[in-house]
Amino acid sequence: MDANSRNRWFLDPGPLSTWIDQLADDLAAQRYTPLTIGGYTASARHFAAWLGCAGIAIDLIDDDVVRRFAEHRCRCPGGRQWLRISPKYSRRARRFFVFLQKEGVARPPLKVASPYPLLDDYQSWLRVHRGLSERTIARHLRQLHKLLPELGTATFDYNAARIREVVREWRDRTGPADLRTITSALRSYLRFLAGVGLCRPNLDHAIPPVLQWRLSSMPRYLAAADVERVIASCDQLTRGRLWDRATLLLLARLGLRAGDVADSDSAISNGRPACCA
Repeated sequence: MDANSRNRWFLDPGPLSTWIDQLADDLAAQRYTPLTIGGYTASARHFAAWLGCAGIAIDLIDDDVVRRFAEHRCRCPGGRQWLRISPKYSRRARRFFVFLQKEGVARPPLKVASPYPLLDDYQSWLRVHRGLSERTIARHLRQLHKLLPELGTATFDYNAARIREVVREWRDRTGPADLRTITSALRSYLRFLAGVGLCRPNLDHAIPPVLQWRLSSMPRYLAAADVERVIASCDQLTRGRLWDRATLLLLARLGLRAGDVADSDSAISNGRPACCA
């Protein structure tokens, strides 16, 4: 009997069983792997069984209930002895809760007035017209919530100078990797605004590229004194070290490349002169 069969046997999801199967179908339609789907459904089944043991009706599930599940000291069926479930496990259970909200089974989230109502339309635009994943959409929204207090909401007043100023301010606060994520979200948001006629077009071209060279911190070459020190470290009386010294001299004095030296070593070890290799 595999793990999923044991979980099905010990954990009774009750009336939510059908919705767990529908969650699996929904995840499969989004091309999640069977292993990932199994993880989500196992968490959902645990969550549903815990609701039944706690006597919590489906229409009473809310964020506080999900938090209580995440913090409960697990003694649920199946021999579990967890002091607390992992954050990853609880996030999977929350995903099931969000799915139930979307299907109209659980109570919908409370509507909180957003200081940036355009972000709701932007979120729909990313989902429908760009086909981005929910994770990427959430990352874009997080970055824009950082930028909009400085950029402002008067989109018709946006100009290249203002956009560059905001990017320059964030360049001084964060590293290149984070700045690339921020500018990517801003560039996408400006394209959305231009597309719906809420700002002048082509403002996304005002965002300067974030340059980063992977090996920029490495020295381009060794100083002459350092090279001589490395060569001198090879003991000329030891056969192996003498070979190392010869290799270093080929590299330093003749300017040969590593591949050239390797070919010479191979030719010598095979008994041929290097010039015939």
